[in-house]
Amino acid sequence: MRLVDSRPFASFVGEIVSEKLGTTPQLMWLPIANLRIDETYQREVLRNGARNIGRIARYFDWSLFGVVVVASLGDGFYAIVDGQHRTIAADIRGVIKVPCVVIAADPGKQAKAFAAINGSVTAIHPLAIFAADVAAGDDAAVRLRDVCLAGGVTICRNPVPSNLMKPGQTIAVGTLKECLKSYGADHLALALRCITVHGGRGTGLVKSPAIKAICHVLDAERSWMVPEGRLIKAMSRFDLRNELNDADVEARQKHMRHHSALALRLFDYLDAEIGA
Repeated sequence: MRLVDSRPFASFVGEIVSEKLGTTPQLMWLPIANLRIDETYQREVLRNGARNIGRIARYFDWSLFGVVVVASLGDGFYAIVDGQHRTIAADIRGVIKVPCVVIAADPGKQAKAFAAINGSVTAIHPLAIFAADVAAGDDAAVRLRDVCLAGGVTICRNPVPSNLMKPGQTIAVGTLKECLKSYGADHLALALRCITVHGGRGTGLVKSPAIKAICHVLDAERSWMVPEGRLIKAMSRFDLRNELNDADVEARQKHMRHHSALALRLFDYLDAEIGA
């Protein structure tokens, strides 16, 4: 594990606005009945918000809850600055008190804090989320990882340019999830092996258009999948890199999708090589 080391980030701070750090907040367990929602700056709970509340309540776990940010209104009541969805979900599950960090803020500063907390969030890349799901033992994530490994593919933890990838690496986690759902584990693993058969020559080619095109072609002509050795041998001779580039140009010219143009080229090739 890494130590908390702020030195590499000091240059991003710039000129300090104020040496004062503000009033130190308090940590308290507060009754949900004493919490209020200020509608002048809090978002209205619409359909997506309602779904989020339902998801939190369905899988409620204190280790996933965090703290609710509140500000004192006086007389023992507090305004929720951040965490209304989690608080509502906790209430659904019969929770009486929630952990809160109490900040010193008037209504104007509460709104400013709300904007700062919700507007300055570092977006988490889907690759990082997938890696976290695998580490947490999530069934769907572990299954996709194992299918990829069976195809000689590993999903990167962070975005990596194609020219810096190692053989078999990919960032196409969304496409892999989609294809696993549509075609199944064995089908996807075989499609991936059709790419990784190129070894080092195939570095950076485990990308969305190639995965989709191969899965589609093999689904259209399932007889080409067996024997596997025949298919893999044919795919080892398919110049996937050049075909991907040519398909991209053709797709732009004909206003079609990249993977569709590649699928047509691959279909013609395999039909000539191993078609009945």
